[in-house]
Amino acid sequence: MVTDNETSKVYEPPWWVLTLCVAFVVTILGGGWLWFEIHMHNISRPVIWNERDSIANSNHDPININSKHQPLISDEMKLSKNKYVIKGLYSDEDSNRLFVDDNPIPLEPSLKVWNKSPTGFNWGYGGSGPAQSALAICLHLFKSKEIALAVFQDFKFKFVANWPQEQSFEETIDLTEFLREHSDKIKAAQNMD
Repeated sequence: MVTDNETSKVYEPPWWVLTLCVAFVVTILGGGWLWFEIHMHNISRPVIWNERDSIANSNHDPININSKHQPLISDEMKLSKNKYVIKGLYSDEDSNRLFVDDNPIPLEPSLKVWNKSPTGFNWGYGGSGPAQSALAICLHLFKSKEIALAVFQDFKFKFVANWPQEQSFEETIDLTEFLREHSDKIKAAQNMD
């Protein structure tokens, strides 16, 4: 405690400052430095650096199980291809519609998983309507609730938020890079299936 001579009041730091200091000291002194490093860099294990470097510098195909490298996703989660055509039909009455390769994407299954936007699909910004769109598309592509939940927010910011707002569109997306960037999340979600 520090005493202010002018007002004779005792200064106490906020509770969260003390908690943060204690947690930091316990982490460092308790041998948790490796845990701290791993989580601060958002990686799942220390050897990931070499794996990411080798994947980035190779012709690694995250989807083709017959490629010369080990796939980033398992046999049971193979996607049929890397590129998909996404079409969005905009309507002023909150009845926007989405299609993946001309297959209509229903709203209801995604609402049952997580009701982000009861008014339906939207795109072109980072809100709840685009989140519902991303979840529905991920459910369609990955055929797994756990994987869709693990990656839909990232999918929203990578793709859905960049589509033209308040207008219809047709975009071809390539998932190769997205799958590489999110392979750890996908693997973890596959283990939950």
